[in-house]
Amino acid sequence: MKMIQNEFQRFQEPAVHGTPAFPVGWYPRLTSSWQGYFFVPHWHEELELIYIEEGRMELVVQNQSRILIPGTIVLLPPGVLHTSYRIDQSFCRFSCVVFSELWLSGGQEEAAYKELLAPLFAADFSDWLLLAPDDARSAGADYLFKQLTVQLDEGSCFNQLAAKGLMLQLVAVFFSKRSAFPEKRGNRLREMREKAILIFMEEHYSESLQLADLAATLNLSKEQFSRFFRESFRCSPMQYLTALRIQKACQLLESSDLPIAVIAEQCGYDNGNYFAKVFLHQMGSSPSDFRKTKK
Repeated sequence: MKMIQNEFQRFQEPAVHGTPAFPVGWYPRLTSSWQGYFFVPHWHEELELIYIEEGRMELVVQNQSRILIPGTIVLLPPGVLHTSYRIDQSFCRFSCVVFSELWLSGGQEEAAYKELLAPLFAADFSDWLLLAPDDARSAGADYLFKQLTVQLDEGSCFNQLAAKGLMLQLVAVFFSKRSAFPEKRGNRLREMREKAILIFMEEHYSESLQLADLAATLNLSKEQFSRFFRESFRCSPMQYLTALRIQKACQLLESSDLPIAVIAEQCGYDNGNYFAKVFLHQMGSSPSDFRKTKK
């Protein structure tokens, strides 16, 4: 299946981060997880800053895996596919700032924009975008991030201005670690395929999908596709599809009064009893009991 760039842009993460007046999404002190993920595979056109407060997580960015421990700060460029896994079902608390490149940009004729920010906005993920706690610059970055959280928690216009100044200082800390922008990695085909199959599943999860249908989207055999998918997402295609369907069912159970049989059908199950069995296995409760706890 041939996917063009505009199609990828339509199916990136749908969440709106911030407002036009303040294009910054602030997600403090997160701990929740889903099916072994802290967040599922996704990408967005904004940059993202992740700070680990307590515990550990595994972050996978463009097929690069890293274990993040308390005090680690990661800066993700726009458009990179990333996900986060729980490690042995352990606890992790972390905060995220998702922000538009326009928030940082000054005049596009400025030397700092041309030589530093513009290349960052088009960069792949690389080691210089991760500050480990034992890095010499980490103490300064840790202080800046904690000051940033204070300003984002308050949220007035003054605080927003202060937050922008602190974020620029944080980004400058990352640049102090970089000697030169690395060459673009050559593994674009894999990332394009990963995004393509995630898009297809998001569009068609309500349909009766077989492994052959999924493999055909990438013009691969079922064996090639299964191997590719497991290497990329650490589960089989059908396991991921099941988790996606149950996630969508949970959202409908929480947000609507639709009959459970209708929700089952909208999530790809033509047999309500089988849907209830799968839901119980995934969530530990029946659909009706789950709905009661969320109302």
